[in-house]
Amino acid sequence: MPAMLNPPKPQTPAMARNRGPYRMAGVTLVELMVVVLVGAILTGLAVPALRNLVTANQLLGLTDSFASAMNSARSEAAKLNTQVAFNPLPASAGTAWSGGWTMFVDSNANGALDNGETTLRLGAALPTGYTMNASGSIGGVMAFDGTGRLVGGAPGLIVFCQGGGPWGGGAARMITVTASGRVRIAQNDSTGQPLDDNGNAVTSCTP
Repeated sequence: MPAMLNPPKPQTPAMARNRGPYRMAGVTLVELMVVVLVGAILTGLAVPALRNLVTANQLLGLTDSFASAMNSARSEAAKLNTQVAFNPLPASAGTAWSGGWTMFVDSNANGALDNGETTLRLGAALPTGYTMNASGSIGGVMAFDGTGRLVGGAPGLIVFCQGGGPWGGGAARMITVTASGRVRIAQNDSTGQPLDDNGNAVTSCTP
C-alpha cells in the first residue's frame, strides 16, 4: 500500500475544542463590565419612573375612594330624606382630614356624630407622606341634605397631596363639590396643579 503524500496532522485537545460544534465561546472582562454598566443605567432610569407611577396610582385611588364616598352620602341623604354628614378624625381636626373620617346619618342636623346616630362608613388615615385638606367652606364638617344639596350653600374643595404636592416635588389631586352637591375629580394642568371649576389652578395643599 503506497504511503500517503500528506498525512493528516494529529489533533491536540485544544484544536478539537475549537472545531465545529465543540467550539467554546465566552466574553471578555471588558464586555461583561459594559453589560453590567448598561444594566445599571437602565435600572437607574426605570426605578424613578416606576416609583412615580405607583405614587400617581395611589393618589388617584385615595381621591377616587373619597369622591365615591361623597356620592354615596349624597345618595343616602336623598334616600333617607335626612342629612348625611362627614367629620374628620379626630372631630376637632378642622380642615385637616388626613387622619381619616366618619360618614354618618346626622338626624338632628348639627354636624356632629351624636349618640343614637348611625355611622355609615369610616375612612382610614392616609399613608405616611400623603395629606388631605378641605377648604375653609367645608372645614370640619361636610353634609348633604335630603335633596342632595351641599349644606351651607358654598362650594368646596378637598385636596390630596403626596410629598408636598407639585409645589414640593410631589403630586396632587383634588375633588370639587358644588352647592348643588355635584362631586367631581378635578383635572390637573400641565404642571400637575389641580384646576377648580372655574379653571383656576390651586397652588397649595391647603386650599
